[in-house]
Order: sequence, then C-alpha cells, then structure tokens
Amino acid sequence: MSSLFEKIKQLQSEPQDQQGSNAFPIFLNSAAYSGFSMKNTMGVSYRRFLFNYKDKFGLMSYFYDDLERIWLELWKRIKDNPKYIRGVKQEYETKIFEYEKKFINISPRYLQGLTDDEVLSLVKEYAHGASETVGMAHIIEPLAYGLERVLKTSLEIQVADKGKIPLYCSILSASDGLSFMGQEEAELAKIAGLPKEKQDNVLEVHWQKYFWINNSYTGPNDLPVEYFRERMNKISVSSPTYNLEKRRQLIKELNLDSKTVLISDLISFAAIWQDQRKIHILKNISYFAISLKELAQRSGIALELLYYMGTCEITAINSISELKKMENQLRERTKGVYFLLENGEEYSLTGEQYLSLNKTVATLPDADRIDGVVAMSGKAKGRVIVCRDFQSLNKINDGDILVTVMTRPEFVPYLSKVRAIITDEGGITCHAAIVSREMRKPCIIGTKFATKVLKDGDMVEVDADKGIVKALGKIR
Repeated sequence: MSSLFEKIKQLQSEPQDQQGSNAFPIFLNSAAYSGFSMKNTMGVSYRRFLFNYKDKFGLMSYFYDDLERIWLELWKRIKDNPKYIRGVKQEYETKIFEYEKKFINISPRYLQGLTDDEVLSLVKEYAHGASETVGMAHIIEPLAYGLERVLKTSLEIQVADKGKIPLYCSILSASDGLSFMGQEEAELAKIAGLPKEKQDNVLEVHWQKYFWINNSYTGPNDLPVEYFRERMNKISVSSPTYNLEKRRQLIKELNLDSKTVLISDLISFAAIWQDQRKIHILKNISYFAISLKELAQRSGIALELLYYMGTCEITAINSISELKKMENQLRERTKGVYFLLENGEEYSLTGEQYLSLNKTVATLPDADRIDGVVAMSGKAKGRVIVCRDFQSLNKINDGDILVTVMTRPEFVPYLSKVRAIITDEGGITCHAAIVSREMRKPCIIGTKFATKVLKDGDMVEVDADKGIVKALGKIR
C-alpha cells in the first residue's frame, strides 16, 4: 500500500475506541483477525483495525463506524429473537471445544520430532487458533457498545432522578458471577482451608487448571506450582460479590419495562462471555508459544523477534529460509510499528514514518475535572499512580488511585492495594468493570484521556457515584 503513511494518518483522526495492553503483534493481531473471519459464520464483520506497538505495549483501535454498523445488525437480530446472542455463544463454545481438544496435548518433545515444514504448519494452525479463540465472540465489543447506549437512553425515559442514572447503569450492568480471576482465588482459598496432608495433591490439580492465568498478549508466563502455593499461604479472600439480587431489586424498585430488563440481562451475559473468551485466549497463548519457540530454535531467530510477525505473514511463510529473510524487518519493528488490518489484509509501517506518526499528540483539555462512566460506585481520595504497562504496576502502594488505559487480568494481584480505579477506555463489560465490582473498588472507566492528563503524585477525589474525577491538587 503506497499511501500507507497517509492512510494511517487519516485513521488517527477518525472516531475510535482504543484498547491498550502489554502485547506483541503475533498474539494480538492474530486474535483481532477473527473480526474478518466471523463474516463466514455471522454474515457481518469488521472492516479494519489499527495497532500501534512500542516497548512491548500495544494500542488497538476499534473504529466507531464498525462498532455502530455491527451493533445495528445485532440489535435487529436480537429484536427478532431475544435468545439470538445465547445461540451464538453456544456455537462459539462448540467450535472452541473442538479446537482445544485437538491441540491441548502438544508438547515440546512432540515438536522436536516434526520436520521443518510440519512445525511451520503447526505454527500456522496456532495462529488460526488465536483467531478462533475470539471467533464469533468478537461481537462482544459492538454488543457492549450498543447496549450501554440503549440502557442509558431507556433509563432516561423511565427514571425521575436523572442524577442517579450512572449509578443505576452500574448496577444493571453487573455480571452475575465471578470472573475467572475471582474464581481462581476463591478456589485457592478453599485449598488453604484443607488439612496440610491433602493440599499438595489438590494444589497440583489447581496448577494444571490455571497454569495460564498470568499469560498476556506478550506471551506465556509459565507458573510453577510454587507460585500458587505461595499465594495460598498468604491468601485472604472476602466473600464473593454476586450482583444478581441487587439487579433484581433495582428492576423491581424502578418498575423497569421488559426491554430494559432484556438489555440488563444481555449486558450481564456479555460480561461473563467476555471473561470466558479471555480464558481461551490465554490458554492458546501458552500452546502457540511452544510452537514458536521450536520455530525460533530451528530458524536461529530470537523468539521475541518472531513475536513481531503479523498474522498474515505467518500464513504466507512457506519455509524456514523465507522466514530468515524477515529477520532485519522484524528487528526494525522492535523500535515501533504500526499495523493496519483492513478487509482481511495486513500492512506494517516502521522507521521514520512510524516515528513521525507516533509524535502526533491530541489536544487535551485544561481542566480540574475528568468525566467517565461509572463501573462500580463509591468514593475515594488518594494519590494517583499512572500505569501504562505491567512493569509500572510495581509503583503502586496501599491507598493509591490507579490510572491506566485499561486493566487486564495480570493487573489483579496489584488491585487489592488501590482505593479506586480510573481508565481511559473500556465499556460496561470490560475487565476493570468486572473486577472492580468483585473487589468493591470505586471505578470510573472510559475517561478517554486520564492517563495523559493525570501524573504520578497528583491528588484526586474519585466520585464513582457520578462518574467524576476531581483534582485536589493541580492536574498538570
């Protein structure tokens, strides 16, 4: 694409929802590619995604025109059949079950017995699997995008006290069960309560079930049994927060109509599905990385360089010798790279053109107040700590206010220290919304620019009943 620089420059100015995480292209691009392939099963798909990778951190852009178009089609189908989304999830789970059954037992020793061509073929299968683990569940993003808006509009019609709508949206959007991180902690707490002589065997089973739990889009974080043992010996888990009864009480109290109840149920359903989707994504990363490690050994290319491959490039590579020719290009990407996925094709941009585009800075408001969406109600005051990547989480001390682009599962061990959570991005089914409700932490999401305005050490007041962050000192 000769005009790739201009194309990306144009896209930067278009309305979009950015989601940031620690990530490498080989894992995140492959997952995103499901947004094109779902056309075959659902008759609707995304048109494009934009990625910006630098310093092991990736920003993925969803464009609002895509979200709106897919949402309108989904809403039409839901109105025709209120159980439509549940049917899609059942089909998704069937496909995932067949995929995981096929690859779950592949080991490094097995790979060593394969030919180079067979290893390449397996890497391609895992790249396809990374897409399949998201698969039809990629409708969750436009679904949450649309349902959030419809819920708010519906409440504005039915609720007299408009000032309480953010709080009501939070209650009606809550999932009815624990996240997988919350479930894992609850199970670990039960093991801690067993007699000492029984703990070892049960802990081994627990490890086999959750070995992948600290994986991310930067690759696997292989955990030994001792990791879980150490946590078990320190664990202190409060009673799980279940939100079903609270939702039911509010629905009855406000006498909400059947449409609003359906929307609330769908949001809760989508939040749970999104969390379950993450389990499959993180598991696949472990298996995918095993095949990539074998490919790195055979090609002589550093494993982390292979992580800078795009999903279409994996599909196109036919031999180890072809892969070796990409080494310098992959090394250049470690300095920063844009990827554009558009209509099933993939393009990358590096070097001076990348640096030029990456210098583009949006104009920020000069204000002592930031507005967002209520994810979990409550109020808190404290010192701001801005965390843009996993490593920066080590800055968090007890009582701090966490400010981040988005939270991810790997954030959870640190969240017990914070008084409140503020994110740039995320909707009502996002990770921050789910875990903040479980942990009873005030949380405001979707502020758009909190990480760019707030600085470490700023003192703020978080009013998560109204979705407002106020500066107690100067916001620089």
